[in-house]
Amino acid sequence: MEQVESIAVGQHPFFTFVIRNFGTTPAYRVQHQTTWSFVSFPEPRELILPKLTSYPKSPEISLAPKVESSAQLVAANALTQEQWDNATRANAKPLVWGTIHYQDAFRGWRFTDFAFYYAGRMDGKDRFIMANTGNDAN
Repeated sequence: MEQVESIAVGQHPFFTFVIRNFGTTPAYRVQHQTTWSFVSFPEPRELILPKLTSYPKSPEISLAPKVESSAQLVAANALTQEQWDNATRANAKPLVWGTIHYQDAFRGWRFTDFAFYYAGRMDGKDRFIMANTGNDAN
């Protein structure tokens, strides 16, 4: 995760993150699906993140080794006062989670799941905490 904008009532939350190819071979047909929600913090032991099958996929891209690409998630709905009040009462933080699918150089399909809490702004930069749940890869 890189940056958050518009976590305010009446605004559409906007998240920017980076997809990096840390490998030594290209990644083909790279797509991501991403969403967000307020979730209790500290993280509940039994946190279950919904599957993203109903969320739209990004356009496909290819990434050469050691190359990165910015990706964005703009919330479909503006944040309501009720959502903000409920999040404040529950000591909740925004949690962004998703999956990245790609085809490797040998035509095998791979995935990387990710989940990060937004921890606020410190020293002029947005800070994120990796969740205990939702981070996996093959």
